[in-house]
Amino acid sequence: MRRYQLCLLLLYLFPLISTSGCVSHGGAYGDRNYDLIAAAADGDEKKVRRLLSQGADVNAQELQLGMTPLIAATYKQSAKTVVVLLAAGAKADFRGQSNQTPLMIASQSGDMSTATALLRAGANKDLANDDGVTPLMLAAESGQLQTVRLLLDSGARPSEIDQKGWSALTYAESKKQAAVANLLRTRGAL
Repeated sequence: MRRYQLCLLLLYLFPLISTSGCVSHGGAYGDRNYDLIAAAADGDEKKVRRLLSQGADVNAQELQLGMTPLIAATYKQSAKTVVVLLAAGAKADFRGQSNQTPLMIASQSGDMSTATALLRAGANKDLANDDGVTPLMLAAESGQLQTVRLLLDSGARPSEIDQKGWSALTYAESKKQAAVANLLRTRGAL
């Protein structure tokens, strides 16, 4: 496994670590697209802007892990970097591993700033992953009350069902997230 792949894997598993030094100057293959993914993974807004101005592809994808600059910045919880990438044309609904979208990642972690930016950029609030799980289900399961409220206020459907037959309410109740479950019930969740 190459060094940059290991670093991106570490970022995927441990989103708050720094990936500084993971990609050497000039990129893994002398490619500024890998540098852009690494800069986004570090939340380095200035470097992201510079690389974009030099022609890096805002939707570049690391093939081994499916990491894009937007997904990397979302894992890092760097809303400012996310906004820069979205303004440069990053696809808000780009799917990474298991068809996870940036909004799913932000919803599960409760990153309200990033979730708000993604929704404003047109991210599909009901787009499901391979298991039929939506951002609302992920936020409900992890007890992210404010994110659940944001998604519902944005029009997320509270009674969507995944492949197991679970709804956001089922996820909230399974993790004993009483406040989230109560909010979902008041919004019509079944």
